[in-house]
Amino acid sequence: SEIKESYIKNTKWLYLTSLGGNIVTLEKISKLAEKFDKKFMINPGKREILKYKSRLIKILKKSEIILLNREEATLLTGRAFSNISGILDEMIKNCPNSVVLVTEGKNGVYIAVDNEVSHVIIKPAKCIDMTGAGDAFGSGFLAGYIRSRGNVDSALDLGIRNSASVIRKVGAKNGLL
Repeated sequence: SEIKESYIKNTKWLYLTSLGGNIVTLEKISKLAEKFDKKFMINPGKREILKYKSRLIKILKKSEIILLNREEATLLTGRAFSNISGILDEMIKNCPNSVVLVTEGKNGVYIAVDNEVSHVIIKPAKCIDMTGAGDAFGSGFLAGYIRSRGNVDSALDLGIRNSASVIRKVGAKNGLL
């Protein structure tokens, strides 16, 4: 598909998510982001990981923020989730300039920033429907990261609050902050 350069040239940030395995479009967007010196967050999907791992890793290396869920992290690294420290070590090694987030649903989020790894446990929230929780976390995190000029703690707070708000409603968009 055609990507208009002006769309990327005229923005400050991009949030790339799964394109159903369309690695060519992800590559085009990441090259344009690099060309115009734009930052991006990426949340790749299972299809990109399974079909195009080496090509995807090249894109991940250019990203400011990488968001993976538990399953995506294990598929990408080939490590069991019980070895989360190994997963994060590998992500830090492959993408040393990126903030790496690995979500684990109600068990919180693991984060690697500047070779430091931490686990943020979330407060239990009344859950009606989990649909959209990960997307709400990602969009909230990025909004918080941009708003706070890179403060990861502020970004985590907004991502967690946004996700908690969405799971209190039915549907992926209801409850977005």
